[in-house]
Amino acid sequence: MKLTMKQLKQFVHEVIAEAAADGVVQKKYRKSFRRMIKLAAKGGTKSSPPYTKAPKMGKSGTPGNP
Repeated sequence: MKLTMKQLKQFVHEVIAEAAADGVVQKKYRKSFRRMIKLAAKGGTKSSPPYTKAPKMGKSGTPGNP
């Protein structure tokens, strides 16, 4: 089967139109990624206390290690 230039152009236009429709989903993903980066840039978990107590010996681990 031979393709004429007209058929080829039409096929390319259809593929491009289909790819443009996928751009809607891509926008959602891009927005989601931006929100995730903003959230990560805020810093760590604020509700957890800092490590102020010294470690002590526990039941697990090798002898001599806290």
